Amino acid sequence: MEGQPVRQLRAIEESRSLLEEPDPVMPVIDQLTTALRRELDARWRDYQARLAEGIASIESSADWAGVDEGTRAQLRTSVGLGHIEAPRFGTTEELLSALDSRSLDDWRAMTDAIGQRVNALREELVRRKSPNVVRLRPVLTTIRTQEELESYLKQLRDEIEAHIRAGRPVVL
Repeated sequence: MEGQPVRQLRAIEESRSLLEEPDPVMPVIDQLTTALRRELDARWRDYQARLAEGIASIESSADWAGVDEGTRAQLRTSVGLGHIEAPRFGTTEELLSALDSRSLDDWRAMTDAIGQRVNALREELVRRKSPNVVRLRPVLTTIRTQEELESYLKQLRDEIEAHIRAGRPVVL
C-alpha cells in the first residue's frame, strides 16, 4: 500500500495530468488518509493493551491494595501512566490534528516506555512503605560459563545481603 500511492503520484507527475478532471490526486489522498487512520488506530490499540497489562500487574500487588483511588491516580500520572484521551480521527481534519498532537512515532515510544513506567510506579509504591528502599541495578554483563555465572551471582547476592543487613529493602 505504501508504494502504490507513490507510484500513482509519479504517474500523475509524468503524465502531466495534475490538472485533469476528475482530480487524480484525491484517490491517492484518500488511500493515504485511510492508511494513516488504520495505523493510528493500531498504535492506539497497542498502547491501550500494553497499558492495561502493566496496570493489571500493579493492581495485583499487595502494595497497591492499600492505596486509595485518588493516590493511585496521582501515582499513575506522576510516572506517565495517567489517562490519555483516545485520538479522534473520524474526519481528515481530526486525523491531522491527532497526528500533530502525537505522531505515530510518539505512540510507539509511549507504548515502548510503559514497562519502565510500570517499574517506576512499582518502585514508588515500595518507597512509600519503606522510604529507605535501595534501587539496585545489576551490572550488565555477558556470562559465558558456569563459573562466570556463579561469580556474578555471588557479587550480586553479597551486595543485596549488605543492604538487607543494614535494614534497607532492595528493589531490582
